[in-house]
Amino acid sequence: MNRKSYNLFFAILPDQEPAGRLEMLARRLCSAHKLTGHPFEADRFHISLQNLGEYSCVPNEVVDAAGQAAASVNAETFKVTFDRAGSFDTKSGRFPLVLLGDYGLIALRDFHRQLVSALKKEGLGRFVDFNYTPHITLLYADRLIEDHPVEAISWQVKDFLLILSHIGESRYDFLGQWSLHDNAQ
Repeated sequence: MNRKSYNLFFAILPDQEPAGRLEMLARRLCSAHKLTGHPFEADRFHISLQNLGEYSCVPNEVVDAAGQAAASVNAETFKVTFDRAGSFDTKSGRFPLVLLGDYGLIALRDFHRQLVSALKKEGLGRFVDFNYTPHITLLYADRLIEDHPVEAISWQVKDFLLILSHIGESRYDFLGQWSLHDNAQ
């Protein structure tokens, strides 16, 4: 019998318009590079911020501490821009085709540092990963592709979420959402 398992993580979701553009780009890249793989649907795209582990049941203590950490983050909205596509070599035979960026992700890296600092203060330092590579996974492919420029996809990040992923079911439960401060004030 298969046991149910969950992955808990913080993420940023794109707005509807950039999510649609991500879906179209994933399909174009899959076709252009003749990749075997299924591009994600628009509602599956996200920027992972911090993984908080895999579990066989909902880890309420971790969820509570993560919520406290998230509520303590005091950050302004910021823009993200992804302008390169490439692959991660996972050594598993399933290679994530991802969007990356450099200058357009500086504010995201700063926000990540604020979040992991808050997680450490709430006793969740065991999950903190300072080797953060911001990316959006578009699909899992059968082979690697070289890093190359693509049409930039940008949006203003206004909030972040705590997500419980049902592993193997392509389903998310949103456990919390925290707004960033509007920096136009």
